[in-house]
Amino acid sequence: MSELKPCPFCKKPAEIIKVNFARCSDSECFAQYYPMPVAEWNTRPIEDALRAENVELLERIRDLIPINVTDALSVWRTEIVQLKAENAELKEQLQEAKEFLAALHMTDEDDEK
Repeated sequence: MSELKPCPFCKKPAEIIKVNFARCSDSECFAQYYPMPVAEWNTRPIEDALRAENVELLERIRDLIPINVTDALSVWRTEIVQLKAENAELKEQLQEAKEFLAALHMTDEDDEK
């Protein structure tokens, strides 16, 4: 026989009475007065549904996470290197543009004289 689950209402231990019937062991819990077959006592449909949902969600999360983190890190490092190179190139172009504008500004001042 499988292990007897605790009372679903008060979480205190259950006890077996008669043959294959269970009830709560706490005399203050109403489940003490309503014995039921052990198989029914141990059935927790909401808990079972939540456990199944948790398993499904964990599988979906695993699908989202790269299987090999090392490979993922390698890809990200490569992308970071490429972005840094692109950033350096853009900074260089910006500096050239600033110098060009400064030269234009100086030319305008020369033309006004």
